[in-house]
Amino acid sequence: MPLSRHPRDQIYYAAARMMTEGRNREAIEALRLLIEKNSNHVNGHVTLAVALMQRQENLDKNNPGTIEALALIDTVTSLNPNDPIPLIEKQM
Repeated sequence: MPLSRHPRDQIYYAAARMMTEGRNREAIEALRLLIEKNSNHVNGHVTLAVALMQRQENLDKNNPGTIEALALIDTVTSLNPNDPIPLIEKQM
């Protein structure tokens, strides 16, 4: 039985699996699709931010991937202001 019958959650779980398999480019594409379908999917935003940061060789605040990842964390903070995890992620 699938973890979730909701198609958006299946996209999320597939993307998370891709990340564990080192298929970040595919995971990023899937997560972008997920967020396009549901802009309020908090885990999708956070996981996309992580994937964007993981694919960088050098972490640099001026890198487009870093800029996008931080914007995603800001979005999560506005979607779920009582969750401390995005704030912790942003400090890392």
